[in-house]
Amino acid sequence: LITNGGNVILVQIENEFAGGAHYKRVVLSDRYHRARKLGIDVPIIACNTMDAWDFCDPVMADIINGNNSDQARWSSLERAAHRARQTRQMEFNAPGICLEQPMGQGMYSSIVPFTAKPLDSNDYTVVNKLFRREGVSVTNWYMLYGGTNFGYWGASFAASSYASREPVSCPIKEGGGLTESYYAVKLLGQWLRNFGHAEVRAQPVEGAARIVHTSGDKPPQIDQKVVGTQAFIYLLEMQDADQQVVFQYTDPRTQQRVTVPSVGTMTVAAKSLLRLNINTTIGQSLLNYTT
Repeated sequence: LITNGGNVILVQIENEFAGGAHYKRVVLSDRYHRARKLGIDVPIIACNTMDAWDFCDPVMADIINGNNSDQARWSSLERAAHRARQTRQMEFNAPGICLEQPMGQGMYSSIVPFTAKPLDSNDYTVVNKLFRREGVSVTNWYMLYGGTNFGYWGASFAASSYASREPVSCPIKEGGGLTESYYAVKLLGQWLRNFGHAEVRAQPVEGAARIVHTSGDKPPQIDQKVVGTQAFIYLLEMQDADQQVVFQYTDPRTQQRVTVPSVGTMTVAAKSLLRLNINTTIGQSLLNYTT
């Protein structure tokens, strides 16, 4: 545990236990008390366990419950955003948690009628950025490494490795090979290492950013989040074609509108979520923005 010199910051005691039955609350409470009795003093979490959203019960209130991403892809980004917002709304005094992203690598047996939706590096990238835009602080990857399933319950009989089960592919293959998704995840990790501490604390400011020019019929969606004098801009392009855009953001240092780019237009790629830093300190210098 991090409270005892280790690196464990959270402990999950239940997964997708849903709600609506009294015995589930009893089980959840029992596991909570067992964990505390064992000296686990870091935050206790659960996933899709709605009883933990009962703040009238002191035990349930002390469990941070998050959602999973529910097979988040381009076709279901709004649903993923809704699950993130629900988590932030219900756990208003705790970090927002969305687990099992981007989900859907075929964790089912061949006797279960399930077809995984295609999953590529762009899905990994966009889903993660979307959750950060929505204020989620804690996520995990599901799955990151594709391993053999000797019990035949987590993959099809025809393909005993998650990494080889089409149409999805894990970032790290069973034999150690790396897919394109691995490099996308690595870049996301590098971003969080450098800027995550500020991004998770940033708050949305309605109307602070706006699109002033677009080459398409429907402009990208734009949002701005601010923490102190630093800001983050999110440009979500859902169309099938690139767009040339010009946008403005509000500088949190001066409260003045800044036009980006200052000359000409910038390209927002089709089906992408662009995240831009505003007023980033690098050494002794201040980076106003970069595209």
